[in-house]
Amino acid sequence: PGLGALPVDIPEPVYLNSETKPAASVRVPRAGVISAGRLRRHAVLARRAREVDALTAYLTDNGASHIHAAFADVPGLLSAKAARSAGIGYSISIHAHDVLVPKFDDGFLFGDAEFIAACNTFARDALVQRRPELQSRVRLIPHGIILADWPLRKSTFRAHDPLRFLSLGRLVPKKGMDTGIRLIAHLNRCGIDCTLEIVGEGPESERLAGIAGDEGVGDKVCRHEVVSRDRIPALMAEAD
Repeated sequence: PGLGALPVDIPEPVYLNSETKPAASVRVPRAGVISAGRLRRHAVLARRAREVDALTAYLTDNGASHIHAAFADVPGLLSAKAARSAGIGYSISIHAHDVLVPKFDDGFLFGDAEFIAACNTFARDALVQRRPELQSRVRLIPHGIILADWPLRKSTFRAHDPLRFLSLGRLVPKKGMDTGIRLIAHLNRCGIDCTLEIVGEGPESERLAGIAGDEGVGDKVCRHEVVSRDRIPALMAEAD
C-alpha cells in the first residue's frame, strides 16, 4: 500500500482446477505450473523494486552499455532486471553454490546474458548440462592472482614435524571445513602427526569445535579469527 505499481511482471495465475478457470485467455506455462525459481524471482524483485529502480537510473544516467554481476544470485537477478529495463547488455559470473543450487529460474537469469563467466570447470559443466543452449556463451575464466603478492618459497621445502595444514575461508557448510578436521583425525590415527589451523569466522564455528572434540583432535585443531590480507602469505609460508 502506498508504493504504487511495482515494476515487476507478475505471472498470470495457473488454475489447476479447470472448472474455476475464468476465461480461455489465461496463459498456462508449458509445464502447467509455475516453478519455485520463478515464484522466488518475482517475490525478490517485488521486495527489492526500489533497488532495481535505483540501479536502472544509475545505469541510464551514466550512459552505461553493460553491467556485470559477480554472482548468479541476488546480484545477478537485480542486474538482469535492471539491464533489461535500461536496454543494455549484461553478463554474470558463476562460481559454485549459486549455480549448483540455483534460487531463481535460469531463463530469466541467463536468457539474455551476453556471456556467462565460470571460474571453474565444475560450475561451467553443471550449467551447460542443465541448459545446453547456453554453451556457446559460457566462458571459463579462472580467478587470477598478482604473482608479486604471493612470492614462491625460496628455500627447499621441508615438511614440519608435526605436519602443518592450513585452511582459510568462511565457516559455512559449503567450505567443507569439517572434512579437513576429519582428515586430520584420520591421519593422526594412522600415525601421521599433524595439525590444522583454521582462519575464518562464521556460523559453523561451534559445530566445527564439536567435531574436533568428538574426533579426539581438539588439541590438534586451532582457529583464528579473520586476518588481514597481508598476513595470509606468511601464514601460507608457515604451513605445509
